[in-house]
Amino acid sequence: MKNCKKISMLLSASIDGELNSAEETTVKNHLKECGVCSQEYRNFKKLDSLLVKTRVPDQPPFFETRLLNRIREEEASMSILDEIGYLNRKAIAACFSVILLVGGIYLSGIFLPGNRGDLNTVESYLTEKILSEGEKSVIMDKNISENSMVSFAVYRD
Repeated sequence: MKNCKKISMLLSASIDGELNSAEETTVKNHLKECGVCSQEYRNFKKLDSLLVKTRVPDQPPFFETRLLNRIREEEASMSILDEIGYLNRKAIAACFSVILLVGGIYLSGIFLPGNRGDLNTVESYLTEKILSEGEKSVIMDKNISENSMVSFAVYRD
């Protein structure tokens, strides 16, 4: 059984007549003693006889020339993204997303110096919806800062 792995590797070469005489003798002697390897050898022989009987279809005229021309045409028509490759496309998409995000933030003015962001909206909401008329008049008369007005509205309850 120790030789079965070695013999199994030589069976196909034996059928194809590729072994030297010493290797061929070793294989034949092993096959006389080992039923498992003998069965594998018979299976290889059956497969070989089927392959020999199989007819390879004839190629149409100029098949190889047309195939090579088609490959060249496909290569020539590849877009730049196809040439860059899948991983590089993902990296480009990620960079583009970051650029769009940064551009959107910049254009919205959120991080511009001196910008109050949405404070005007908060101030309007507080003065129109939350604060009573008396509270509005006190805030307007005393020139209370916008931050203080927001704090007042939050903590007044």
